[in-house]
Amino acid sequence: MRTWCPSVMSGSSVGTVTTVIVLAMARTKQTPGQRLWLSLCRADDYDQQAAAIQPPQTAGRMDPQRAAQSWLQGVSKQIKESFPDKFRQAREGAGLTQQQLSEIAEMSVTGLAMIERGERTPNLDTAARICWALDVASGNV
Repeated sequence: MRTWCPSVMSGSSVGTVTTVIVLAMARTKQTPGQRLWLSLCRADDYDQQAAAIQPPQTAGRMDPQRAAQSWLQGVSKQIKESFPDKFRQAREGAGLTQQQLSEIAEMSVTGLAMIERGERTPNLDTAARICWALDVASGNV
């Protein structure tokens, strides 16, 4: 059923398996839902990379490690902030209402609306559900 993001659907940790999925998906034509999910997956990966960087306590603002960490955090933030608009455009492009999409994704209309307004950022499991539902409803799966 939900074959394009097995690492999230199976509940396993996101990491190496997701990287393999992302690389495999980059080689094929992606659906709108896949592009949306991959953007959040990349943002999560950037957050993990930024968290792994431990600049020295004495490092100044221009320290390469601190600059890399700041860049990764900024890119992640930008991706997450652009998700609601891209999601709304994809939903409207598919000709779906929030009600229709929420029924397919098996989530509340309120939760979906909050994600669309940018009041909530979905975790990867929730993003996978709504992106999968978007693809199913628009006939891309």
